[in-house]
Amino acid sequence: MATAFGSPEFESFDCIIIGAGISGINCAFRLKSQIPNASYVILEARSDIGGTWDQWKYPGARCDSEISTIAFSWHDFAFPSPIVSGTMIQDYLHQASAKAKIDENIRLNHKVSDAEWSRESQNWHILAYIDGNAKRFTSRFLVLAAGFLNYDTPPEVEIPNISQFKARVINPQFWPQDYDWTNERIAVIGSGATAVSLIPAITEKAAHVIMIQRSPNYVAKWDNGPSWAHKYLPLSFVYTCRRLWCAIRLQLFVSYCEKYPQAVIDFLRSDAKKILPARVDYDVHFKPRYKPWDQRMCVDADCAFFKSLSLPNVDITTGPIDTAIEQGIKMHDGKTIEADTIVAATGFRMQIDGGIRMRVDGQAVSWNDKFVWNGTMVSGVPNMVFMLGYPNNSWTLGIDESAFVLVRLMQHMQSRGARSAVPRVPKDTTMNELRLWDLMSTYRVAAELRLPVQGDKGPWRPRDAPIAGWIHSRWGEHHEWPGIHRMIPSANTLVVSATPSITGSSLQLSTDLAR
Repeated sequence: MATAFGSPEFESFDCIIIGAGISGINCAFRLKSQIPNASYVILEARSDIGGTWDQWKYPGARCDSEISTIAFSWHDFAFPSPIVSGTMIQDYLHQASAKAKIDENIRLNHKVSDAEWSRESQNWHILAYIDGNAKRFTSRFLVLAAGFLNYDTPPEVEIPNISQFKARVINPQFWPQDYDWTNERIAVIGSGATAVSLIPAITEKAAHVIMIQRSPNYVAKWDNGPSWAHKYLPLSFVYTCRRLWCAIRLQLFVSYCEKYPQAVIDFLRSDAKKILPARVDYDVHFKPRYKPWDQRMCVDADCAFFKSLSLPNVDITTGPIDTAIEQGIKMHDGKTIEADTIVAATGFRMQIDGGIRMRVDGQAVSWNDKFVWNGTMVSGVPNMVFMLGYPNNSWTLGIDESAFVLVRLMQHMQSRGARSAVPRVPKDTTMNELRLWDLMSTYRVAAELRLPVQGDKGPWRPRDAPIAGWIHSRWGEHHEWPGIHRMIPSANTLVVSATPSITGSSLQLSTDLAR
């Protein structure tokens, strides 16, 4: 087996995709269907496909966007409701990848550690480990499709003296499947999507459940009833319509939140107070200091979370934590909360590179000084595409646009006989730096120095409108739309070059760039 980049033992592909979750599987389908003669492989670190949905196995784990926008547009399935469990999503991914025969190109238990671009060979050199043994790959294109979570390292449990607590501390990211919480007193720390979906799922068996939140979060109730349209209309038609409607509806809602935040706050308050028991003060527990959609809003499917707060064995408290003690948690106001188990549902670490050490011609890639081009590539890094969804809409909508940009770029390069493409910010261009994902969520703020930035001009601007993005990713090269920039605007923003083909791959390109 190979032990270093210099070893002669390697496999070569036109495209290597890192990650076999929603992003990687969808990218493989677009590549396979649009450029059928391109060779590709998906390298997945885990023992099963699914990414997030393979790892997050805590009770109640589910999506927080309608499944019609999360599922692939190329594989329909009769889901029983708009919001579905993580297990059902993973089963769907198995079915979709098998039907499209993408599973034949997935390598499980392949943990990629290093990726380096060589200007001399015009290839990515990739090092992966399989059960501790090193293996080397080369590819013309590298796709980072491992999502935006750090699957190996959750954030530290920021509770003073947590080691003094003598019982169990669980992070939902690594929920123990043998844990039986029957008759246990459980303290769930956190106010985000994990806590909102977890608490209703554990209340029946637990002796007592209390939600401890340092600060409130917005929670919106969501009708999760089945659609009558599935019974009378073709499935593909129903999902196409729902996908379009849900994307537009959420985009309009986010815009409304930005323009009329107080109206949204009043509506959420009125809606929730109809369900919450009198002992739960909405203004204390569900009125954050920030405006709606400054952070992603939690979804309460069929009001399961709000209804659980009416149960006699469920409580909520809001305020700073003073310290952990042997019996549980002591709050800043002196209140003691006894617990048999503490669940630290306090978020996750954000990363977009899959934890891979990346270099370009021997120089380490520093993400925070890179500009994002068309939401898909970064300045100064050749032939690398990363899959990142929308911060204010469904994940799949964004990564599907990135997949189309990739295949159209590869087709464009093939027509020009090009071997590499790298976005570059023109030297005479001055731009204001904008945050990647304009959210104030804790996980994004903590990752600030590890993320690339966006600009306020041309193809460097944020991608925040799914309908416009859908059009742009498919036809942006041929048409100019209001607020939409050409997919390949000019040579000074996307530089392509040609060298002789040395990979022996199935996608052979001409070396004549000037014809």
